[in-house]
Amino acid sequence: MLSEKASDIFTMLEAAVVREDTPGFAAFYMENQDSQTVWGGTIDDVEEVTSSSLYDLASLTKVVGTTTRILQLIDHEEISLSDSIGVFFPVLAELQITIQDLLLHRAGFPADFTDKTDFSQEFFWNFLKKINLPLPHERHTIYSDIGYLLLGEIIEKIDGCGLEESFRTHIFESLGMASTTYFPDESAAVPTEITKSRGKIKGNVHDGKAFLWGREAGHAGLFSTVGDLEGFVRAVFSGDLLSDELLTTLQTFVVSGRTLGWLSRGAGQLYHTGFTGGLICLDLLQRRALVVLSNRTYPSRENKDYTYVRQDIIEKFFQRRH
Repeated sequence: MLSEKASDIFTMLEAAVVREDTPGFAAFYMENQDSQTVWGGTIDDVEEVTSSSLYDLASLTKVVGTTTRILQLIDHEEISLSDSIGVFFPVLAELQITIQDLLLHRAGFPADFTDKTDFSQEFFWNFLKKINLPLPHERHTIYSDIGYLLLGEIIEKIDGCGLEESFRTHIFESLGMASTTYFPDESAAVPTEITKSRGKIKGNVHDGKAFLWGREAGHAGLFSTVGDLEGFVRAVFSGDLLSDELLTTLQTFVVSGRTLGWLSRGAGQLYHTGFTGGLICLDLLQRRALVVLSNRTYPSRENKDYTYVRQDIIEKFFQRRH
Protein backbone atom coordinates (compact mmCIF):
# COMPACT_ATOMS: atom_id res chain seq x y z
CA MET A 1 0.00 0.00 0.00
CA LEU A 2 1.53 3.29 -1.10
CA SER A 3 1.62 6.30 1.17
CA GLU A 4 -0.62 9.34 1.15
CA LYS A 5 2.41 11.23 -0.17
CA ALA A 6 2.43 9.13 -3.35
CA SER A 7 -1.29 9.74 -3.86
CA ASP A 8 -0.78 13.47 -3.39
CA ILE A 9 1.99 13.54 -6.01
CA PHE A 10 -0.11 11.63 -8.53
CA THR A 11 -3.00 14.03 -7.90
CA MET A 12 -0.70 17.02 -8.50
CA LEU A 13 0.36 15.54 -11.84
CA GLU A 14 -3.20 14.83 -12.92
CA ALA A 15 -4.23 18.38 -12.01
CA ALA A 16 -1.32 19.77 -14.07
CA VAL A 17 -2.69 17.97 -17.14
CA VAL A 18 -6.19 19.33 -16.53
CA ARG A 19 -4.76 22.87 -16.31
CA GLU A 20 -2.73 22.20 -19.49
CA ASP A 21 0.55 22.88 -17.68
CA THR A 22 1.82 19.83 -19.58
CA PRO A 23 0.19 17.64 -22.23
CA GLY A 24 0.74 14.46 -20.23
CA PHE A 25 3.01 12.47 -17.93
CA ALA A 26 4.16 9.00 -16.94
CA ALA A 27 5.29 8.45 -13.35
CA PHE A 28 6.70 5.72 -11.11
CA TYR A 29 6.72 5.81 -7.30
CA MET A 30 8.48 3.26 -5.10
CA GLU A 31 8.47 2.95 -1.33
CA ASN A 32 10.42 -0.05 -0.02
CA GLN A 33 8.95 -2.92 -2.04
CA ASP A 34 5.65 -1.25 -2.89
CA SER A 35 5.43 0.60 -6.19
CA GLN A 36 2.96 2.02 -8.66
CA THR A 37 3.14 3.37 -12.20
CA VAL A 38 0.59 5.91 -13.40
CA TRP A 39 0.18 7.98 -16.53
CA GLY A 40 -2.24 10.48 -17.95
CA GLY A 41 -2.96 13.03 -20.65
CA THR A 42 -1.71 12.99 -24.21
CA ILE A 43 1.70 12.96 -25.84
CA ASP A 44 0.57 15.49 -28.46
CA ASP A 45 -2.87 16.78 -29.37
CA VAL A 46 -4.49 13.38 -29.83
CA GLU A 47 -2.51 10.29 -28.88
CA GLU A 48 -2.75 9.24 -25.24
CA VAL A 49 0.23 8.58 -22.98
CA THR A 50 0.95 4.94 -22.13
CA SER A 51 3.45 3.30 -19.81
CA SER A 52 5.71 2.74 -22.83
CA SER A 53 5.68 6.33 -24.14
CA LEU A 54 9.23 7.27 -25.11
CA TYR A 55 10.29 10.63 -23.66
CA ASP A 56 13.30 12.87 -24.32
CA LEU A 57 15.19 12.82 -21.00
CA ALA A 58 17.06 16.10 -21.64
CA SER A 59 19.42 16.62 -18.68
CA LEU A 60 18.36 13.38 -16.98
CA THR A 61 20.89 12.03 -19.51
CA LYS A 62 23.52 13.47 -17.17
CA VAL A 63 22.61 11.16 -14.27
CA VAL A 64 21.14 8.10 -16.00
CA GLY A 65 24.00 7.80 -18.47
CA THR A 66 27.05 9.98 -17.98
CA THR A 67 27.26 10.19 -14.18
CA THR A 68 26.51 6.50 -13.79
CA ARG A 69 29.21 5.44 -16.25
CA ILE A 70 31.80 7.80 -14.72
CA LEU A 71 31.04 6.43 -11.23
CA GLN A 72 31.34 2.87 -12.56
CA LEU A 73 34.78 3.72 -13.97
CA ILE A 74 35.74 5.08 -10.54
CA ASP A 75 34.41 1.89 -8.91
CA HIS A 76 36.57 -0.19 -11.24
CA GLU A 77 39.59 2.06 -10.52
CA GLU A 78 39.97 2.99 -14.18
CA ILE A 79 39.79 6.67 -13.20
CA SER A 80 39.65 8.61 -9.94
CA LEU A 81 37.87 11.75 -8.78
CA SER A 82 41.20 13.53 -8.51
CA ASP A 83 42.28 12.79 -12.10
CA SER A 84 42.91 15.94 -14.10
CA ILE A 85 41.29 16.20 -17.53
CA GLY A 86 44.83 16.68 -18.83
CA VAL A 87 45.35 12.95 -18.17
CA PHE A 88 42.86 12.24 -20.96
CA PHE A 89 43.39 15.33 -23.11
CA PRO A 90 46.94 16.71 -22.72
CA VAL A 91 45.99 19.79 -24.77
CA LEU A 92 43.78 20.84 -21.81
CA ALA A 93 46.32 20.15 -19.06
CA GLU A 94 46.69 23.82 -18.13
CA LEU A 95 43.02 24.05 -17.13
CA GLN A 96 43.74 22.06 -13.93
CA ILE A 97 40.21 20.67 -13.78
CA THR A 98 39.45 17.29 -12.18
CA ILE A 99 36.74 14.69 -12.68
CA GLN A 100 35.33 15.77 -9.32
CA ASP A 101 35.14 19.39 -10.49
CA LEU A 102 33.12 18.34 -13.53
CA LEU A 103 30.70 16.18 -11.52
CA LEU A 104 30.13 18.98 -9.02
CA HIS A 105 29.74 21.67 -11.71
CA ARG A 106 32.67 23.51 -10.11
CA ALA A 107 35.06 23.51 -13.06
CA GLY A 108 34.79 27.26 -13.51
CA PHE A 109 32.90 27.03 -16.78
CA PRO A 110 30.11 29.51 -17.56
CA ALA A 111 26.52 28.29 -17.42
CA ASP A 112 26.43 28.17 -21.22
CA PHE A 113 28.05 29.57 -24.35
CA THR A 114 27.03 33.15 -25.04
CA ASP A 115 26.47 32.42 -28.74
CA LYS A 116 25.45 28.91 -29.82
CA THR A 117 24.56 29.81 -33.41
CA ASP A 118 27.64 28.07 -34.81
CA PHE A 119 28.01 25.46 -32.08
CA SER A 120 29.79 22.28 -33.15
CA GLN A 121 32.40 19.85 -31.87
CA GLU A 122 35.10 22.07 -33.34
CA PHE A 123 33.55 25.12 -31.64
CA PHE A 124 33.57 23.24 -28.31
CA TRP A 125 37.22 22.22 -28.47
CA ASN A 126 38.31 25.66 -29.63
CA PHE A 127 36.46 27.17 -26.68
CA LEU A 128 38.28 24.87 -24.23
CA LYS A 129 41.67 25.60 -25.78
CA LYS A 130 41.14 29.36 -25.71
CA ILE A 131 39.38 29.80 -22.36
CA ASN A 132 41.17 32.26 -20.09
CA LEU A 133 43.90 30.59 -18.05
CA PRO A 134 44.12 29.86 -15.28
CA LEU A 135 40.49 29.41 -14.25
CA PRO A 136 39.57 31.01 -10.91
CA HIS A 137 41.08 29.16 -7.96
CA GLU A 138 37.99 29.75 -5.82
CA ARG A 139 35.41 28.14 -8.05
CA HIS A 140 31.71 28.48 -7.40
CA THR A 141 29.02 26.00 -8.33
CA ILE A 142 27.60 26.94 -11.74
CA TYR A 143 25.37 24.36 -13.38
CA SER A 144 26.78 23.93 -16.88
CA ASP A 145 26.39 21.53 -19.81
CA ILE A 146 29.99 22.22 -20.82
CA GLY A 147 31.50 20.00 -18.14
CA TYR A 148 29.18 17.13 -19.06
CA LEU A 149 30.07 17.38 -22.74
CA LEU A 150 33.65 16.91 -21.55
CA LEU A 151 32.73 13.97 -19.29
CA GLY A 152 31.09 12.33 -22.31
CA GLU A 153 34.30 12.77 -24.28
CA ILE A 154 36.29 11.18 -21.43
CA ILE A 155 33.95 8.16 -21.38
CA GLU A 156 34.33 7.70 -25.13
CA LYS A 157 38.11 7.90 -24.85
CA ILE A 158 38.26 5.26 -22.10
CA ASP A 159 35.63 2.89 -23.51
CA GLY A 160 36.77 3.28 -27.10
CA CYS A 161 33.24 3.70 -28.46
CA GLY A 162 30.33 6.14 -28.63
CA LEU A 163 28.10 6.81 -25.62
CA GLU A 164 25.23 4.76 -27.07
CA GLU A 165 27.39 1.63 -27.11
CA SER A 166 29.07 2.43 -23.80
CA PHE A 167 25.85 3.01 -21.88
CA ARG A 168 24.10 0.05 -23.48
CA THR A 169 26.98 -2.29 -22.70
CA HIS A 170 27.67 -1.14 -19.15
CA ILE A 171 24.26 0.06 -17.93
CA PHE A 172 21.19 -0.56 -20.03
CA GLU A 173 21.52 -4.17 -21.21
CA SER A 174 22.05 -5.68 -17.77
CA LEU A 175 19.03 -3.77 -16.41
CA GLY A 176 16.71 -4.66 -19.27
CA MET A 177 16.44 -1.00 -20.35
CA ALA A 178 15.67 -2.00 -23.93
CA SER A 179 13.96 1.26 -24.90
CA THR A 180 16.62 3.67 -23.63
CA THR A 181 18.65 5.10 -26.49
CA TYR A 182 20.07 8.16 -28.23
CA PHE A 183 18.51 6.95 -31.49
CA PRO A 184 14.78 6.34 -31.00
CA ASP A 185 12.25 5.28 -33.58
CA GLU A 186 10.66 8.61 -34.50
CA SER A 187 7.17 7.12 -34.57
CA ALA A 188 7.51 5.94 -30.96
CA ALA A 189 8.94 9.17 -29.52
CA VAL A 190 6.94 11.85 -27.73
CA PRO A 191 7.21 15.28 -29.43
CA THR A 192 8.92 17.98 -27.39
CA GLU A 193 8.33 21.33 -29.11
CA ILE A 194 7.25 23.09 -32.29
CA THR A 195 9.82 25.71 -33.33
CA LYS A 196 10.32 27.99 -36.31
CA SER A 197 13.79 26.65 -37.05
CA ARG A 198 13.20 22.92 -36.58
CA GLY A 199 9.44 22.48 -36.94
CA LYS A 200 7.90 19.73 -34.83
CA ILE A 201 10.72 18.13 -32.84
CA LYS A 202 9.91 14.44 -32.51
CA GLY A 203 12.33 11.53 -32.33
CA ASN A 204 15.32 13.86 -32.37
CA VAL A 205 17.04 15.44 -29.40
CA HIS A 206 15.37 18.64 -28.21
CA ASP A 207 18.47 20.23 -26.68
CA GLY A 208 20.05 22.66 -29.15
CA LYS A 209 23.71 21.91 -28.38
CA ALA A 210 23.14 18.15 -28.42
CA PHE A 211 21.37 18.52 -31.78
CA LEU A 212 24.28 20.48 -33.28
CA TRP A 213 26.86 18.15 -31.67
CA GLY A 214 26.02 15.61 -34.36
CA ARG A 215 26.49 12.47 -32.24
CA GLU A 216 25.82 11.28 -28.71
CA ALA A 217 26.42 14.03 -26.14
CA GLY A 218 27.13 13.65 -22.44
CA HIS A 219 24.69 16.30 -21.24
CA ALA A 220 21.46 15.48 -23.13
CA GLY A 221 19.98 13.26 -25.83
CA LEU A 222 18.81 10.02 -24.25
CA PHE A 223 15.22 8.88 -24.70
CA SER A 224 13.57 6.48 -22.27
CA THR A 225 10.33 5.15 -20.79
CA VAL A 226 9.08 5.22 -17.22
CA GLY A 227 9.43 1.43 -17.13
CA ASP A 228 13.10 1.55 -18.10
CA LEU A 229 13.78 4.19 -15.46
CA GLU A 230 12.05 2.02 -12.88
CA GLY A 231 14.73 -0.58 -13.65
CA PHE A 232 17.38 2.08 -13.26
CA VAL A 233 16.29 3.32 -9.83
CA ARG A 234 15.77 -0.22 -8.54
CA ALA A 235 19.34 -1.04 -9.60
CA VAL A 236 20.63 1.98 -7.68
CA PHE A 237 18.96 0.70 -4.51
CA SER A 238 19.97 -2.93 -5.02
CA GLY A 239 23.65 -2.10 -5.52
CA ASP A 240 23.67 -3.56 -9.02
CA LEU A 241 24.95 -0.29 -10.51
CA LEU A 242 27.36 1.14 -7.94
CA SER A 243 29.37 -0.14 -5.00
CA ASP A 244 28.27 0.41 -1.41
CA GLU A 245 31.27 2.70 -0.99
CA LEU A 246 30.18 5.02 -3.80
CA LEU A 247 26.55 4.97 -2.64
CA THR A 248 27.78 6.05 0.78
CA THR A 249 29.77 8.84 -0.86
CA LEU A 250 26.64 10.02 -2.69
CA GLN A 251 24.81 10.15 0.64
CA THR A 252 27.46 12.07 2.55
CA PHE A 253 29.51 14.14 0.10
CA VAL A 254 27.73 17.44 -0.50
CA VAL A 255 29.19 20.70 -1.85
CA SER A 256 26.89 23.70 -2.35
CA GLY A 257 23.81 21.52 -2.59
CA ARG A 258 25.33 19.01 -4.99
CA THR A 259 26.88 15.59 -4.71
CA LEU A 260 28.60 13.69 -7.54
CA GLY A 261 26.41 14.41 -10.56
CA TRP A 262 23.21 14.82 -8.54
CA LEU A 263 21.54 17.62 -6.64
CA SER A 264 21.32 16.88 -2.91
CA ARG A 265 18.64 17.76 -0.39
CA GLY A 266 20.58 16.22 2.49
CA ALA A 267 21.83 12.81 3.55
CA GLY A 268 20.85 10.28 0.89
CA GLN A 269 18.34 12.62 -0.78
CA LEU A 270 19.22 13.00 -4.46
CA TYR A 271 17.35 14.42 -7.41
CA HIS A 272 17.77 15.78 -10.92
CA THR A 273 15.52 17.41 -13.49
CA GLY A 274 15.41 17.71 -17.27
CA PHE A 275 14.42 20.74 -19.34
CA THR A 276 11.66 18.88 -21.18
CA GLY A 277 9.94 18.05 -17.89
CA GLY A 278 11.62 14.98 -16.43
CA LEU A 279 12.39 14.32 -12.76
CA ILE A 280 14.12 11.61 -10.74
CA CYS A 281 14.08 11.73 -6.91
CA LEU A 282 15.90 9.18 -4.75
CA ASP A 283 15.80 8.84 -0.97
CA LEU A 284 18.53 6.27 -0.40
CA LEU A 285 17.99 6.05 3.38
CA GLN A 286 14.21 5.61 3.32
CA ARG A 287 14.36 3.54 0.12
CA ARG A 288 11.90 5.69 -1.79
CA ALA A 289 12.05 6.81 -5.41
CA LEU A 290 10.05 8.89 -7.86
CA VAL A 291 10.35 9.16 -11.63
CA VAL A 292 8.26 11.60 -13.66
CA LEU A 293 8.50 11.96 -17.43
CA SER A 294 6.75 14.77 -19.29
CA ASN A 295 6.97 16.93 -22.40
CA ARG A 296 6.03 20.18 -20.71
CA THR A 297 7.75 22.07 -23.59
CA TYR A 298 5.13 20.91 -26.11
CA PRO A 299 3.95 22.72 -28.12
CA SER A 300 5.95 25.63 -26.67
CA ARG A 301 8.51 26.09 -23.90
CA GLU A 302 6.92 29.47 -23.09
CA ASN A 303 4.44 27.78 -20.74
CA LYS A 304 6.55 27.44 -17.59
CA ASP A 305 3.74 26.61 -15.16
CA TYR A 306 4.72 22.94 -14.99
CA THR A 307 8.18 23.81 -13.65
CA TYR A 308 6.52 25.23 -10.53
CA VAL A 309 4.40 22.10 -10.17
CA ARG A 310 7.53 19.98 -10.46
CA GLN A 311 9.25 21.98 -7.74
CA ASP A 312 6.21 21.43 -5.49
CA ILE A 313 6.45 17.71 -6.23
CA ILE A 314 10.13 17.69 -5.24
CA GLU A 315 9.23 19.43 -1.96
CA LYS A 316 6.41 16.95 -1.32
CA PHE A 317 8.60 13.93 -2.04
CA PHE A 318 11.36 14.97 0.38
CA GLN A 319 8.98 16.31 3.03
CA ARG A 320 9.69 14.70 6.37
CA ARG A 321 6.97 12.80 8.16
CA HIS A 322 5.51 14.58 11.16
